[in-house]
Amino acid sequence: MAKIFYVTETGNDNTTAHFFKTEKEALNYGKSQVKDFEMKQDMWGDGFHDEENDIWFGGEWINTRYGILMSWEEDRVYIQSADDEEARKFIRSSKHDKKGSAIFFDSFKKGMYGILGNRTEGKGYTWTFEDGEVNESKTIMKYLPTFESFVNEYSTIVETKKMIKALKKAIKAADSFDTIGTELDDLDYREKYQWELVEDGSRFSSNDYDGKYPVYVITYLAGSRHAIADPKFWKNSAEIEEQVGDVAIGWITSK
Repeated sequence: MAKIFYVTETGNDNTTAHFFKTEKEALNYGKSQVKDFEMKQDMWGDGFHDEENDIWFGGEWINTRYGILMSWEEDRVYIQSADDEEARKFIRSSKHDKKGSAIFFDSFKKGMYGILGNRTEGKGYTWTFEDGEVNESKTIMKYLPTFESFVNEYSTIVETKKMIKALKKAIKAADSFDTIGTELDDLDYREKYQWELVEDGSRFSSNDYDGKYPVYVITYLAGSRHAIADPKFWKNSAEIEEQVGDVAIGWITSK
């Protein structure tokens, strides 16, 4: 039986659930959003409130041998263990709100999340249910990689780990965020790279935020890019690789 941890974010119109493999990952994400966040909080009870954005945060976990069904019932989200057959029966049964919606995940996948309420969307899901219809995920496709692609992917993973290690070392060596650039000039990384400090990082961010968040953009390999910034720079915690103090290292996925 697997234990899956999740952090919920509930606003006026919807609830988002981010899923994690470990409690530490979930806790780190929660604290990056709300300073006093702790796990095992009922999102409909004594959760943690982000007053500025009027969002309630909760952190819990679920034990499941199969998959996870996330459903919208009478203006709130429920998360339960279910296999594919059980989940499909549930959404067709009298227990499910006919005006509701649902997302089913057949297994844990890094970075998976779901949003229900005024819209139905997510990542890593098997299917969604909306307006009385089941919509199968188009991304669930298996393929056999060639040996060349396997080697290239392995090499990329190795170089990424080396870069992240070097960036962590640079952050720890810097006296402040403003002096990280000095350390980036001489990274403990042998391959070619370049970096720049962007004062307004909104054009690189996957999140919508007010104000300007400065961000260090590091480019290496064949255009791979990492950023050093405030954790709120990223909308999805799956894009964050490491958090060092008050700043995080993560991927830049925008063009």
